[in-house]
Amino acid sequence: MSKPIEAVFLDIDGTLVVDGHLIPSAVEAVERVRQKGIPVMLCTGRSPLHTRKIQAALKVQSGVYFNGGLAMMDTQVIASTPLSVEVFEEIAEFCSGHRLPVVFHTHDQAVVPSPIPKEFEPVLKAYDFPPTVPMDAVDWERQTTHVYQANVFIPKPWDPAFTAQFPECLLYRWDDRAVDLQKRGCDKSIGATAVLKRLGIPLKNALHIGDGGNDIGLFQIAGTSIAMGNASDEVKQHAQMVTTNAEQDGVYQAFSKIGLI
Repeated sequence: MSKPIEAVFLDIDGTLVVDGHLIPSAVEAVERVRQKGIPVMLCTGRSPLHTRKIQAALKVQSGVYFNGGLAMMDTQVIASTPLSVEVFEEIAEFCSGHRLPVVFHTHDQAVVPSPIPKEFEPVLKAYDFPPTVPMDAVDWERQTTHVYQANVFIPKPWDPAFTAQFPECLLYRWDDRAVDLQKRGCDKSIGATAVLKRLGIPLKNALHIGDGGNDIGLFQIAGTSIAMGNASDEVKQHAQMVTTNAEQDGVYQAFSKIGLI
């Protein structure tokens, strides 16, 4: 390696997980890095609830969630960028008026105004969605309960309408039938930077591996950036290296190629 790696950030979907399954070689690679005393953090668009099984399997407790909207080390919040109360309520009203299924995420709950239609159950299952809680069963404290993300189940033609309706939000499409909405300005790079600052590790000594457009921001500032082989050409252009596909042991191959394992 041209520079020492002192911290590792890993995307989940398309990097560690494919079709809902954790890649065994990635588990082995993470364990070998952990044994060297190098901290490994997940860096994902998922909520902390979405990552519990993966974190348990990898023995990784810290992470950057909601595409940078929340960063935690174990149970301690390091950085937090929730939606404003007003925007959260506007999204809820808009989705209700157009009868659009939506899930709102706090750091520890997935809340729904109405049940998600069965047609979307395969999507929920593929991304290991936690059990949802009816909104009327939640004791909302509007000023203190932080909502970090809305998952709205809409096809692509809806994207321009949502972008125009909610200029305060960043829209990120993670499925042909679903998008994330979160506070504009959130980026994996912001959450990762906050974690590194707490650890006392410079950005130049951090590694990030991912496959999506939401990884580009961190690719641009991390000392070492590696795109998965299954990433788009645009994403690959922002990384210093490209490894093999996730199913072809991409994470393990990346760690091996740079001499981390």
